[in-house]
Amino acid sequence: MPPGKAERLAANDRFEAECGMALADDPADKARHAATRGSPPIAFGGPGALMAVVKCVVSPRHLTDVLTLIQGHERWQIISRSFTMRFIDRSRRRWAAALGLAAALGALLGACGGNGGGAGDAGGGEAFRATLQTTRVDLRYREDQTPFPVPVVVTWSGTPPSPLFLGAQVSGTGIDPGVGATLSATEAEFRLVVRTGLAPGSYSGEVRLLACSDAACTRPVGGSPLVVPYTLTVTPMFRVSPVQQTVNAVSGQGGQAELQISLPEGVSTAQVTVLEGADFMVPGTLASGRLPITLRPWRSGSWTGRVQVSDGTLSISTFVHYLVVVGPGGETNLTVNPLALAPTAAAGASAAPLALTVQPPSWLPADAPIQASITYLSAQTGWLQLTRTATGFNVVASAAGLPPGRYSASILLDAGNASQPQQVGVTFDVL
Repeated sequence: MPPGKAERLAANDRFEAECGMALADDPADKARHAATRGSPPIAFGGPGALMAVVKCVVSPRHLTDVLTLIQGHERWQIISRSFTMRFIDRSRRRWAAALGLAAALGALLGACGGNGGGAGDAGGGEAFRATLQTTRVDLRYREDQTPFPVPVVVTWSGTPPSPLFLGAQVSGTGIDPGVGATLSATEAEFRLVVRTGLAPGSYSGEVRLLACSDAACTRPVGGSPLVVPYTLTVTPMFRVSPVQQTVNAVSGQGGQAELQISLPEGVSTAQVTVLEGADFMVPGTLASGRLPITLRPWRSGSWTGRVQVSDGTLSISTFVHYLVVVGPGGETNLTVNPLALAPTAAAGASAAPLALTVQPPSWLPADAPIQASITYLSAQTGWLQLTRTATGFNVVASAAGLPPGRYSASILLDAGNASQPQQVGVTFDVL
């Protein structure tokens, strides 16, 4: 037997077994069920998906189900169901048709949209009356969560009209208009599904549930429409965006980056730490969900910084790629002139001041701070003094307390900000 045929027969047997287990021990029911046996119409959508139409009799209900199934974990599972159901009153041989709603019944719900307003009691017998057991829906959830469908139960008393049609109208943007329902002999459970992708905020509206004696819902019955107001409150999740960004700049001009930060409910501030690139990135103050980041004027090249944002529980890292190109005037590093000094002085005296001309890197302003440090290469220390000038430094060597001889030191000048430090050698002769 071809594999496909065997698979279809196995699926049919499972449907018949499931329906058969639901039958009451009633010979008439079993006879009616046997009359519907045979291969239910099955359409395969692939090796692990199918749709089947199954008929079943469970007094006083006659059901025709349209099932969608998928195969997983070595068994078939029903993932959606829509059905029609007929009730049989054996004492009077009276039939009533009830329409089962599922998410796919948008056409019927739309048909009830224009003419279902106002309460009505056309049709039905013995004071058919529908009553809401769920009078209001209030949900509060975080935007990254998916609420379960909300059940709204409607019970009824008396004899429903034949046929009975159900529908729903949804106003507002919080609830999906595809309202599903499950029917029994005396009640219906509607399932309200929250729309996906709702941004943080509040959403209000109402769901009008209709019971009608006609498909267009121009003749409402049972006191319908029954109105269920709803309010959804979507709270923000902790979110930092973008995950990475690129800032382009010209050497010497600097740049600006920005992070959008959404804090969860109950959290008013965030901790910001620069994990990489602290020498060229300076975070500002978080305000209205925006965190500015100043990028200092920088040397040409490709630079990457990493910023960590924490809400006290979770931490999120983002990356800033800083691409700096050389400007039209070119680019120069920190320059110092001269790179060697040779002062002389008599014992106990000071040498004449010597000038060091210092030019900051081209990507920094002319008055950019320059750090200077002295390293002594002989046992005697403290004989050099540096004084900042408008163009650099004055260097004075003092022979106070030094015996005649030659003494050596080096001066390191550094502008930071990706510049290359410059070193000046000093040889001091005490006569």
